[in-house]
Amino acid sequence: MRTIDPTPFAAAFGRPLTTSLGIKPGLCWLPISALRIDPAYQREIFEGGAKNVLKIAKGFD
Repeated sequence: MRTIDPTPFAAAFGRPLTTSLGIKPGLCWLPISALRIDPAYQREIFEGGAKNVLKIAKGFD
């Protein structure tokens, strides 16, 4: 087995390597009312997607 050297990949993107991964993520329970949709990211939901959303919402536990 060998170690992974990410240096060539970073150079391809013109960015230096960093060892900082940012803020440690966490897990917490949120009420549904606290969730938000970013309209800049979320594409329009059509009939098929709406059916999937309803299926997920009904079966969410």
